[in-house]
Amino acid sequence: MIRSDDKLIWIFSLLIGSVFIFGLIASANAESPAGYFYPLPSEVVVTQGDAISVVNLSNSTVTVRQNDGLFSSQIAVNGTWTANMPYGVGYYPWSDSSGNTGVIRIVDRIDSNVTTTSADPIINVNDNVVSGTATPDTPIGVTVINPHMDSSTIIVKTDSEGNFEQKLNPTSEGTHNIYVTDKNRTTYTSYEVDDINRNLETRLSVLKVLESILKIIYGSE
Repeated sequence: MIRSDDKLIWIFSLLIGSVFIFGLIASANAESPAGYFYPLPSEVVVTQGDAISVVNLSNSTVTVRQNDGLFSSQIAVNGTWTANMPYGVGYYPWSDSSGNTGVIRIVDRIDSNVTTTSADPIINVNDNVVSGTATPDTPIGVTVINPHMDSSTIIVKTDSEGNFEQKLNPTSEGTHNIYVTDKNRTTYTSYEVDDINRNLETRLSVLKVLESILKIIYGSE
């Protein structure tokens, strides 16, 4: 017959063991990257600093690359590719050797100690100039993907009222996809560029012209 004291010790040991086992399982699950089967979905959302795992079940080896060259990998038959995402918050278009394309969206981690805005950023585009409102006094990401699927991300800080402005400075005509990321919120719009020379950044060229004029006036080399 098992004494009551021994029975209590046995139950207590069982509980401790169960907590330990479930803790290991939870820890393993927390560290596992998000898994996707090849080909990737057209949009994948990843938290900054996390990783994605791509399992290829096709009958060929493919190359997956981010169009800006931030990461790339060969995915073999029945192979697995894991890629960390430590890059800045924003949209990163990808393509592969089989002709598939898409976007990996990297979002910021939510800090419970930081107050975030409850409204999505607002975008206005006019005459090749992106403007709008977001969280006041906050760096935001303005990502532009041109018709050739080339992307660029510029960090702009809003003023005390949340207003921001950034010139597109496009190099090609056509539809440009624009994403504005404010903390963990992103707003998307598209804009048709019909004149790439409208509202270009010309400050540097103006300064060079003034410098040339001064050299002519004062005769300096």
